[in-house]
Amino acid sequence: MQIREIYGDSNTSNADLLNTVYQNSKTGIDSIDYILPRIKNSNLKKDLASQMAGYFKFINRVSSKFDDIDESPSDLFILSRIPSMAYMKLKVYVDDSESHLAEVIIENSTSGLIEAQKIYNRCRNLDCEISQIGCEAIYFEQKSINRLRNYL
Repeated sequence: MQIREIYGDSNTSNADLLNTVYQNSKTGIDSIDYILPRIKNSNLKKDLASQMAGYFKFINRVSSKFDDIDESPSDLFILSRIPSMAYMKLKVYVDDSESHLAEVIIENSTSGLIEAQKIYNRCRNLDCEISQIGCEAIYFEQKSINRLRNYL
């Protein structure tokens, strides 16, 4: 759940959506960074590296927009992700097959996609550029999930 009230003024909605995209991107980078060294398949490795690069682009865009609205990302959201990161590491420890590693990333991306879509649907009076970032992040996650399904 978001720290801010989602139905508030446009600045609050803008910050909520930006924060969701930022935190999902950070979580995606952390997950891929942990899994990438365990992968031998060059195609899967290339696809995950491309996905990570996409997350870095979102972080840069979102950081710039945070500056524009005189806000910053919430660190509390990261604290709530610690248990899921620990669970992900346990799942990788138990089964480090490439199919399972792709599945783990798909699960994490799906979780981020759901959260981003929920926040996007609830936000009101979004800045046009921030709305576009949200749409692009949702599309990016969908595309990434579809690409990784080939490795299952």
